[in-house]
Amino acid sequence: ECTLRVEIDESAKNTSLFNQVTELKISKPILMKYGIMVLEVPRKTTNGDLDYFKSKMPSFIDLNGEFIEVEKNRIINLSNEPENKTKISEIIGVGTGLFYASKLLGVNPNHISKILPDQAKAKRLDYTVTTTNEQYEVETKGITHPSNLNSCIKHCLEKKSDQLNKTKLRFGAISLVNGENDNRDSKLVICDDPEEKKIITEKENVKNILAHYQLI
Repeated sequence: ECTLRVEIDESAKNTSLFNQVTELKISKPILMKYGIMVLEVPRKTTNGDLDYFKSKMPSFIDLNGEFIEVEKNRIINLSNEPENKTKISEIIGVGTGLFYASKLLGVNPNHISKILPDQAKAKRLDYTVTTTNEQYEVETKGITHPSNLNSCIKHCLEKKSDQLNKTKLRFGAISLVNGENDNRDSKLVICDDPEEKKIITEKENVKNILAHYQLI
């Protein structure tokens, strides 16, 4: 199990919600459980996204698990091939970012869904999280080089600028993890714009969940 320090970027200092989670304890099985949501679910899937992810988990772990190592204060990307290293960083970013969102907002994976791209609209964040009567959006990223952190924060905030009426809060969760020979501690960096109070109805809440997940 790894204990990640949660660092709040200056852009998020005024959002009190983020004060609730100052560190994130995450095991490799949990990281893979949330990380599998990096996959696209085929439109022809009829049994629900959760069933789809469950059926693909063994092969997902076989293909990617050996490139991820979880230590006390570090998550390590063991890949050396550039394209695969980027993919593994993305899986780690999704896994830690969505697990953080679930802890922060008190939801389980049933309430998290991937936002489908819409060519007719501006940039969208990666995932939507639906609570009892509110909707959130989160952008996840995984990187191994600290020098890339500022550009990732900037990218997240640029995507947040296309505000949606029914979204209460949109934030970025950037996982700064380690390469194989990197001895610094890993951390999770949160960036944000000021919180806005935006409520969705119970009907919209149910619709958002059913659109992506089979209730079980």
